Amino acid sequence: MKLLRALPVTFSESAATSVQSWRTGWKKPAGLAIALLLAIASGSMAQVERATITGTVTDSSGAPIPDAKVQVIDEGTNATFNLVSDAAGAYAARNLTPGSYTVEAEKTGFTKHVNRGFAVQVSQVARLDIALGVGSVSETVEVTGEVPILQTESSSVGQVIGARAVSQLPLNGRNIAQLAILAPGVTGLGFAPTGTVNSGAR
Repeated sequence: MKLLRALPVTFSESAATSVQSWRTGWKKPAGLAIALLLAIASGSMAQVERATITGTVTDSSGAPIPDAKVQVIDEGTNATFNLVSDAAGAYAARNLTPGSYTVEAEKTGFTKHVNRGFAVQVSQVARLDIALGVGSVSETVEVTGEVPILQTESSSVGQVIGARAVSQLPLNGRNIAQLAILAPGVTGLGFAPTGTVNSGAR
């Protein structure tokens, strides 16, 4: 019986380089894909916690005013978002941090409109329509603390539970999922299958 002896296998320098390139090459697309997924995930999470102020700039008769200058100013940080209304008079300030804002609108031939203390919450799309009267820009119409009207820009429903409610309301086992019953339209808490969020226990 003859024994076969394994022969040493050697690679040329070019072959070894090709193998190494193949090993590192497949890692690059995988790394790019992972980075892209992380960017999309972080961007989606950021959008959920942000808010939007949108509306239409019109004159006293209700006709849209295009090219009106709109400024949305964060009253907490003084960060300013400069916008221009489109042909339909519409504007939208997106990706806003929840808080209180001052919204200013002006156009040559019309009085300046200033709305202070306009508060937006997490994931809210708040509508603020602005009507400019005929006059000089040096004239200012100021509104303070206007409450956003019924949200019609999105079908999503949400509610912000304040820190006082979280700290003072009695919760069985301090399960914050039970705070969901404070939001309008939420039913069935405690009757869902055991172990789910809606059951109040995980």
